[in-house]
Amino acid sequence: MGNNNLLEIKGIVKEFPGVKAVNNVSLNIKSQSIHGLVGENGAGKSTLMKILMGIHKSDKGKILFKGQEVSINSPSDALDIGISMIHQELASIRDMTVSENIFLKREPKKNKIFIDRKKLKEKTRNLLKRLDLDINPNTKMRDLSVAKMQMVEIVKAISYDVDLIIMDEPTSTLGDNEVERLFDLMTTVKNNGTSMIFVTHKLEEILEITDEVSVLRDGNHVATAKTEDLNRDKIIHYMIGRKSKDFPDIKSKKGDTLLTVKNFANPPYFKEVNFTLKEGEIIGIFGLVGSGRSEFLETLFGVDNKKKGVLQIKGQEVNIYSPQDAIDNGMAFVPEDRKESGLVLQRSLQENITLTTLKNYLNFNIFVDKKEERKIIDKYIDKLDIRCHSPKQVVKYLSGGNQQKVIIGKWLATRPDILILDEPTRGIDVGAKEEIYTLIKEYAEEGMGIIMVSSEMPEIIGLSDKVVVFKRGMKSYTIEDLPEDKEILEEKIMNMAV
Repeated sequence: MGNNNLLEIKGIVKEFPGVKAVNNVSLNIKSQSIHGLVGENGAGKSTLMKILMGIHKSDKGKILFKGQEVSINSPSDALDIGISMIHQELASIRDMTVSENIFLKREPKKNKIFIDRKKLKEKTRNLLKRLDLDINPNTKMRDLSVAKMQMVEIVKAISYDVDLIIMDEPTSTLGDNEVERLFDLMTTVKNNGTSMIFVTHKLEEILEITDEVSVLRDGNHVATAKTEDLNRDKIIHYMIGRKSKDFPDIKSKKGDTLLTVKNFANPPYFKEVNFTLKEGEIIGIFGLVGSGRSEFLETLFGVDNKKKGVLQIKGQEVNIYSPQDAIDNGMAFVPEDRKESGLVLQRSLQENITLTTLKNYLNFNIFVDKKEERKIIDKYIDKLDIRCHSPKQVVKYLSGGNQQKVIIGKWLATRPDILILDEPTRGIDVGAKEEIYTLIKEYAEEGMGIIMVSSEMPEIIGLSDKVVVFKRGMKSYTIEDLPEDKEILEEKIMNMAV
């Protein structure tokens, strides 16, 4: 194959009712390379990858693999050809071992009937050794960290002896140290002869690990370039057709103290958390994966109960034993996993937005006052600029950024004093991130107190008035006076976190 292209995508078109998801896209993926694929939500990335995996059938165009035109009608066709995919949502079976997960339905057999356990473990050990991974084949998946589960998913993909692995947002649940370990593994895999398509919203990662980058916008292929010729601003310009605004320059006036947290602890997850939150203030919480930051938010909101410590809201000591207690005390919580915990995906946008406040629109505690309910729905669709066909649109068909706005709208409808956000921009594109940043700043400007967990250092630095740093099982540290120099602040935060 003289042109060194492993995969050639030529003129692919895919239409769904009312939308052309992929419009005449052509791409080349080179042998033994890592190819980045970026674009806003709705740009066509997922649809194109699903066509490569045989989940969707293209309307036009053709696919060449190793120089030969191929027909991919199912994921098993893709595997037979030499393409596998690691999905964003980990598909491992938690109660099975690492070996059993990697070779599920492909276990070596004795007498064609019984699983050959010895051979199964041996095959797994050889694979892990080849990739320089220190994971016990006998460990149950539930006992592994999320990072190691992700590694096992990669090992499973490699175990099929494929030539191309599609990686969909593989770092979305990983901290910085785990990401570096993943990148080491990806480099090893590439050096062993396997190519990868790396799909992510994190542009710093694209610039660090890839050899080439392709950008999609509104279903169209707008650019492919060598990574060494790109920077963050160039990629953003290709993605959204304009220069990034970064963080909004909105200054909020700090008011009275809303929340006081004293010696708050829930061992072994976290201990000795101390800070105050004022009206109009944004507190950023940073910590590596496993540091206890999400568990702190859940305990604060009553999902779990504290072991010791004091909470005061507007100067009064409160006990929060459940989410309802938190809501009654003026708190709202946007969770990390919007699909599992934040939304009812099969229901409409309007049903999701009024889920937390439905009792406010009941007549005689039985009948929903549709007129009053619709006022609230229209208010937040307009205020948050939620893009939808109608309020009756099923939420699962919205883009990730619009889904996130629906969750925020659902909780803003409770009219909280304190808004708690856990990874508010995870898995959404650059344009949607900017909109979420503006909303956070605007609500702080209106006097709301905001607590935000984020794994992305630029978000913490760009949005926060003060920073609380978590380290697993240790006392947390609060940085009150943030230095103007972003590099100094970043170094200070990381030193505390590690």
